[in-house]
Amino acid sequence: MKLDMIKTFLTLSLALLGIWSTAKAQDYWEENLMRFEDRVYTGSIGTVMLTNSASPLAPPIMRLGSVEKLILSFDDFNADRREYAYTVIHCDAWWNASDLDKQEYINGFQENYIRDYKFSLNTFQPFTHYELSIPNRDMSLLVSGNYLLVIYDVDDPEHVVITRRFMVFENLVGITHNIKRPNTVDYRNTHQEVDFKIQTGGYRVDDPFDAFKVVVIQNRHWNMSLYGLQPRFVNGTELDYDYEYENLFPGGNEYRYFDTKDLNLLLQRIARIEWDSLFDVYVMQDFSRQIGQYSAMDDINGLRYIRNQRARDNMTESDYARVHFRLNLDEPYSTGKVYVFGALTDFNVSQESEMIWDRRSNAYVGELLLKQGYYNYEYVFVPDGQPFTDRTTIEGSHWQTKNEYMILVYNREVGLRYDKLVGVSYENYEVRW
Repeated sequence: MKLDMIKTFLTLSLALLGIWSTAKAQDYWEENLMRFEDRVYTGSIGTVMLTNSASPLAPPIMRLGSVEKLILSFDDFNADRREYAYTVIHCDAWWNASDLDKQEYINGFQENYIRDYKFSLNTFQPFTHYELSIPNRDMSLLVSGNYLLVIYDVDDPEHVVITRRFMVFENLVGITHNIKRPNTVDYRNTHQEVDFKIQTGGYRVDDPFDAFKVVVIQNRHWNMSLYGLQPRFVNGTELDYDYEYENLFPGGNEYRYFDTKDLNLLLQRIARIEWDSLFDVYVMQDFSRQIGQYSAMDDINGLRYIRNQRARDNMTESDYARVHFRLNLDEPYSTGKVYVFGALTDFNVSQESEMIWDRRSNAYVGELLLKQGYYNYEYVFVPDGQPFTDRTTIEGSHWQTKNEYMILVYNREVGLRYDKLVGVSYENYEVRW
């Protein structure tokens, strides 16, 4: 009975920040309302990235008051000079708009233009490349917490073009962690246990069992997050989150990959390249990994790295290609759909990322328009009518898989009307026994 309850808890936790905030998954992409998530709302925009300036693979998080910057970049296939503007919305720990007015969390202009742009050079797919840094001389942020960056067309302010999540934190509490193989028999070979402790030190907490809102995220995939964990033990200024079931994640598998940094060569896992107005890149055919032994492999946990190894400027001289995927199966799934998934799809599912069953080849096939670079990806299964993605049906799940875990700790102090982000821990982990 307890095991069934825990399974229900895990399912509900994963669904809290599911890919869909509405009931019917199949209608999701038909809605054009702005969402508090990473999303592109128009087909003319490509390769949206928001990272810390320290590294193109760094997560979109920075310390309040530091010299760090977040860099947003994206391409517009209209290839002209369009007027885009931006603003930010402060959010609570669960990604709802907070009660703060903009003047309470923004120093400077509350809305402003994106002024940094360049036209593509020597590419068959023309585009205009835009970049924005936050903070900048026109806007800085006054409080910590969750933020939603909103990009819109100046000529049509009601038309949201891009939304991106980012976080600003204060280093007020310490976090230690231990990612290990579960002891429970049912999950020992397929899951990973995320144990951690919060050290409050001199940070005052009135009720340690109820003070913090904690979120644990696997591989920056918000649909693979645990919410609502409370400390199991409190020992002075140390809060212990050592559970057996409540903090389990499917280990998943190492991500698949391909390399298009040079479209004149067949680099890693590229079967062939053809030309028809644009480059057509065919990734080597894939097979289900649901059954099979774990195979160690270095990956970048679903991310992408944009680069043209023949260019000086990767952002403006990297071309676009139609990348073709093929997943061989004995028969199609009758109870759900298959999608290619990762940073190349903003960790979302959509009509563009859906794989279509091809009876002639006994395979799911699909294609995406992608900029040159090195990519990780996987295939996810979405059961009909369910508000979550299943990473294990096609890819399998192993306790040994190297995953990145991010632990976010929020607190709404007495008298405040917003959730402070008071502690952050993230790292790429190789699970220990």
